[in-house]
Amino acid sequence: MSKPPGYEIAAANDDAALRSKCRNAPPRVKLDIDAYRQRRGQPPLWDHRELRSRMRPSGLVAVFGCASPGLSTPVAAALDGELVPERVEPSAYAASIRDAQRGVIEVRLVDGHKQGAAVLASTDADTLKLSSNDSTGLVLRATLHVGKHAEFLADVYAGRVGLSISFQPRRMAVEREHGRRVRVIRELNLVDVATIREHKGQGRPAYRHAKLYAALADDPAAVRRARERAIRHALTAVYRPRGR
Repeated sequence: MSKPPGYEIAAANDDAALRSKCRNAPPRVKLDIDAYRQRRGQPPLWDHRELRSRMRPSGLVAVFGCASPGLSTPVAAALDGELVPERVEPSAYAASIRDAQRGVIEVRLVDGHKQGAAVLASTDADTLKLSSNDSTGLVLRATLHVGKHAEFLADVYAGRVGLSISFQPRRMAVEREHGRRVRVIRELNLVDVATIREHKGQGRPAYRHAKLYAALADDPAAVRRARERAIRHALTAVYRPRGR
């Protein structure tokens, strides 16, 4: 049987000296040395317990999305009667985000735009947090429990959930951008954010790059990656070549 690296010193009796000499050894080598010592009836030199075995998962999932990146498909507005693509300026959400953070207004994340749609999260319940990105505008984080929202979260992980918004426009105008007519929304009052699942008959989101991404809330690195993925995906719409 082959002997692990460092076996020559593993048989020595000065445990403190061995630990000092092997302090920079790779974890795999330390495991091999301890296994060799234990076969000789000697105690292990290191504590190999894995910290993740002590975790108590909360069952919570962090869900991220950007609500209206880039240019929408043509949509109609009662105030101007135009059926044109729409662009929401990132700064348009500033007042609503500030009011939601201060508790002046409640913004809810609802499952579809229909009347009586289930509320998934809300700013009042502290399960929905809103922030702003200089390029994509509104960024949301919802905290959902697997036990209550298992089917919905499965759709999020499968990349099948988009976003839409309900709002009251405060300043907007139809303008010509790069040879096409576009409705530009410069300021709005955000009412609700709705999740859109096409396979559930909830329609199609006007902003095709408004998608949700998820990660276990107990894993900070995964949560950070999910947020970055949502923003990165939205940026592909914001910076795509004009006219496409």
